[in-house]
Amino acid sequence: MVIVAKAALTGFAEKHLDALVALLNWYEVSLQAQWNSLAAMKNTFNSVDYIGNDRYVFNIKGNKYRLVAMIKNKKEYRQAFEKIDVLLSEMGDDLEKQKEARSLAEEIQEYEKDNISFPAPTTLLGMIELKMYEMKLKRKDLAVILGVEASRVSEMMNGKRRISVEVAKGLHEKLGIDGNFILEKI
Repeated sequence: MVIVAKAALTGFAEKHLDALVALLNWYEVSLQAQWNSLAAMKNTFNSVDYIGNDRYVFNIKGNKYRLVAMIKNKKEYRQAFEKIDVLLSEMGDDLEKQKEARSLAEEIQEYEKDNISFPAPTTLLGMIELKMYEMKLKRKDLAVILGVEASRVSEMMNGKRRISVEVAKGLHEKLGIDGNFILEKI
């Protein structure tokens, strides 16, 4: 799949940091996907729905949010969006216009890969979730890494327990979270 508007995803994630990990997951999975039917999409994201005009709606973070999915420098990037809008409205079954739109979408995607990034979490829990996502860890895995009980990790992640100095040290040493960031947030 070609992601045309990573900037929209990053802008949303800046306002709704609780959606960051879910959006990153959707972005990375969708970027690699080679879907050729709704059934194939549902094999990956079982809650996806077709809403017409080649647009699909995805549930993000357990349906808390819904995502509708449909270059070289910033000026050309904006121009590419304008051109792709025209192509999408005109192309129909025209294979040449479809090919041009796909090529343009790939250019947009390449620009975004190099120039637009997801925002960094601003909370310690958000940073822990991001590191867990990057390292493909579940809470029980984090507990093992930090040398604490799984229930303790669950309580910390749910905001029911403060992060101890011992755990903070583990977050820095084992997950690579900046020590200054940790100290500012606890």
